Amino acid sequence: MNSRSILAIDIGSTKICAVIADIGTDNNIKITGAGIAKAQGLKKGSITNIELASRSIKAALSDAKRVSGSEIKRAIVSISGAYTKSLNSSGIVNIPLNHVDIAPTTLGLCGIDAPDCMQGTDYSPYRVHGREMKNEPDSAYLQCVIPTGHGDSIDRPWRGIITRDGWKYVCLEH
Repeated sequence: MNSRSILAIDIGSTKICAVIADIGTDNNIKITGAGIAKAQGLKKGSITNIELASRSIKAALSDAKRVSGSEIKRAIVSISGAYTKSLNSSGIVNIPLNHVDIAPTTLGLCGIDAPDCMQGTDYSPYRVHGREMKNEPDSAYLQCVIPTGHGDSIDRPWRGIITRDGWKYVCLEH
């Protein structure tokens, strides 16, 4: 029976949990390793000290990998926070950010290299000084395949591409 391993990391304010599981071809999940570390460098869901936070994540990950013995090819990252919020702002963004960039950027902000098999781009060098940007894309593919229900936006499925120099190409369904 062939299976694939997956890593889940939960970054909380009090503890960091890392769980490794094997998913069989029948989609049954078997936990093969787990690691827990006291969260340091985090306060109320925000990273206050990148070095301490990185050490906590690496400690939980190291314990899970030691117990599991599995080769990790995928990761799911969860970050909690009671003080998360959205801001309305305007301006020009010259970064073609895509939804697949969230996980590698989050790992990068924690000082952890994204696995080679993970899709997306790590944009953490824009926030962490001294890091080098690698393989930065010149465009991003975006889509919304479910109608939004918002009267002030396009309320039908669409797909599009945005380029670094600001060009937007959108295809709307009829």
